[in-house]
Amino acid sequence: MSLMSYEEERPWAKSIREQVVKRNMPPWFADPEHGSWSNDPSLTQEEIDLIEKWVDTGAKRGNPKDMPDVPVFKGGWQLGEPDYIITAPEATIPADGEDLQITYKVPVEADKSNWVSALEVRPSNRVVAHHSVVFINDYPTDGQNADYSVLGVWAVDTPPQVYPEGTGRSLENIDHIILSQHYHPDGVQEQKDITKVGLYFGEGEMGKELY
Repeated sequence: MSLMSYEEERPWAKSIREQVVKRNMPPWFADPEHGSWSNDPSLTQEEIDLIEKWVDTGAKRGNPKDMPDVPVFKGGWQLGEPDYIITAPEATIPADGEDLQITYKVPVEADKSNWVSALEVRPSNRVVAHHSVVFINDYPTDGQNADYSVLGVWAVDTPPQVYPEGTGRSLENIDHIILSQHYHPDGVQEQKDITKVGLYFGEGEMGKELY
């Protein structure tokens, strides 16, 4: 659901309270016994108490003047036009039913002398797109641990994959990608999606290949 406005958020107030009190949201799975993390989104107890009190007292709207500006999101490719684009076949997502898992095998026909320094996954329909995993050549099936390697992933609010400076993935041994797509029906109407994977090539020699 969207939380961009009070009107969109208010119907979910009790659910938000429940998940926040249980510390299920925002999600964070790192073990606190192993140190603190700069990107830890966990709420403090004071913040949790404030949300709980707000819901228990009727989830009333605050002063509209205190609302922050609505963020403006950049459209198109976040890293600029890719050097090579891989396009998956069109997916059809029914209006209702269970979540849909679709896997595509798409050839990579770029110049094998290049190496990947970054990649970006772009679904065309974020209403139903939940997440994507880009595998190189093979992927695990039926619970088996196949010999596979992940090139990149996408989920809501996931930034493009940018490898550390001087590192990347060589195209020499990448014949195709396996694009594993997870969709969630919107409960209203049939939807379509065409997901693209943009590859950005590094300059010069690749210092170290990641696996």
